[in-house]
Amino acid sequence: MGCGPGTVLLAPARYFTEAVGLDPDEDMTAEAERQAGRRGVTDARWVPGRAEDLPAGLGTFRAVVFAQSFHRADRDRVATTVRGMLEPGGAFVHIADAKDAPTGTTPLP
Repeated sequence: MGCGPGTVLLAPARYFTEAVGLDPDEDMTAEAERQAGRRGVTDARWVPGRAEDLPAGLGTFRAVVFAQSFHRADRDRVATTVRGMLEPGGAFVHIADAKDAPTGTTPLP
């Protein structure tokens, strides 16, 4: 979600049957597609859209990954929606650059 030019999605894409990148900026999804071609990633698709537009008919997933884009989303709404998009045992993954990491943990809804 908020895939930008595919920075986070392209590296692990080979471990999945299909990887889907979502970003509201069509220039970003176009660049992600170019980067995928350069890296030989053939099982990824790129969808223009916002996290708040989910589920957007995208289906179910084993994992959904957010990086820096999660702070711009309506987090409670998006996390709740994404939870419903996960297969049983699926994972919601948030990768963050924790410059000021909290001392405790806060569970997602």
